[in-house]
Amino acid sequence: MVQKVIPPKPRPAAAPDELAVLFPDQTLTIGGARITVREFRHLEGLQVLAAARPLLDDLFAAIESEDAAATPGRALTDAIQRHAQLWVELEARACDRDVAWVAGLRQADAARLDTAFWKANGFFLTNPRLLAAAFDYLLARASRSGNSSSSSSPSGSDATTATSPGASPGASSGISGS
Repeated sequence: MVQKVIPPKPRPAAAPDELAVLFPDQTLTIGGARITVREFRHLEGLQVLAAARPLLDDLFAAIESEDAAATPGRALTDAIQRHAQLWVELEARACDRDVAWVAGLRQADAARLDTAFWKANGFFLTNPRLLAAAFDYLLARASRSGNSSSSSSPSGSDATTATSPGASPGASSGISGS
C-alpha cells in the first residue's frame, strides 16, 4: 500500500519582537560614534550584580512604591539619579566605552543611551528580584511538603511570600552578592 507523505509546514520566520528578546543588543550612533549596547552575558552579569546591588535595591523599591503607581517614570528616574555614577559605569561597561565618554554625552545622546541600555539589559535589571522570589517560593514549598502536619496557611491561601521592598535580591535564600 502506498502511503501519502505530507511534508511539514514551514515554520514562519521569527517576528522582529521575538528576535529582540533573543538578541537584545542595540546598535546605534551616539555622540558621532557607532556603538553596540550589549546585554550582559551570564558571568559578566553575575559580576555586575554585586556592584549594582544598591541601584537595583532602589529600583525595586521605586517600582514597588505607591509613588510609582502615579508617576512610574519619575520613581525610576529618581532611583537612577541617586546612583548616577553607578548607572554611568554600567552603561559604559555595556557599550565598551570609557566612563568619561558616557559621562560627557549631551543630554539627548545620554537619553538615547539610557533607552538602549534598558532595551538590552532590562531583564538583567529585573532578574535578581524574580530569582529571589523563586527561591522564596521553593523554600516555602519545600518547608510545607517536608512537614507532615497540616499547613498553617488557611485553605485556599497562597503561602508564598514575596521579597520585601527593603530586602536585597536573594536575601532570604542565603545568596550574597557582596
